[in-house]
Amino acid sequence: MNYNIPIYISRTRIFMKNMIVFFMAASVITLAVPHRAVAEIVTSAINNPTANVVEYGGIDMAFQGYMYEVASSTPQWKCGGLVANIAYGFTDTLNLGISFDAGNILARDGLFTSAVTFRQPLLFMKLQLFTGAFSTAVGYDGRGYRQYDAATQRHEIREKGYYLVFTKENITESLMLLTGGMNVCDFENFRINSFFSMMVKLNEKLQFAAEIDNDSKVNIGLHYLVAVESFSIDAGAKNVGDSVEYYLRFHVVKTLK
Repeated sequence: MNYNIPIYISRTRIFMKNMIVFFMAASVITLAVPHRAVAEIVTSAINNPTANVVEYGGIDMAFQGYMYEVASSTPQWKCGGLVANIAYGFTDTLNLGISFDAGNILARDGLFTSAVTFRQPLLFMKLQLFTGAFSTAVGYDGRGYRQYDAATQRHEIREKGYYLVFTKENITESLMLLTGGMNVCDFENFRINSFFSMMVKLNEKLQFAAEIDNDSKVNIGLHYLVAVESFSIDAGAKNVGDSVEYYLRFHVVKTLK
């Protein structure tokens, strides 16, 4: 649903202010609660999920801004938006969550320069099946990316949908994580997609992530641990080599035990 700027700009500002305040407050509360000393739980590389989950009482929360450009000889910003996600550990193996998306919030020549779109909240679920030499999980993620077509009810970049994922961690001293999986997001034109992710340790705080998403899209980024096992900042580029999208994400993963 599209909203005209002259009428809804104040509502947009109130919405974004409330979202920012909520996530800042939730992050502070989450970081302040006593918890067990555990290693960082990597629940996603960039777009691709891993087989890791937060345990019972844990919170997995992210707040991400993005901008992308039209593929041309002279890049021109098309639009950008904000995505907020929060998931809760209902059991030690089951995470349930929801995501909120506001499109056309960010633009090259300032804020609120085109029709802002608010998408309906989308559900997220991940169930960890096995752990050991490698971990396995199944899940559903309804969050797509970029422009949303109300007529087809689809995003420009499709959601993961239903997926099966395998994750192996601490392969070598520098190779922290390998993840591979398959997913189905469209049952009308049935097709099984595959995805792959890796994370490499650069130092104690900084990691490099790279992945191949649906339709062979390449994403790369840096993952910086502000507070080990709890708060991180990610930045990078998605869909490299085509219509590139740049993102900045603040991520809290916390086990509340």
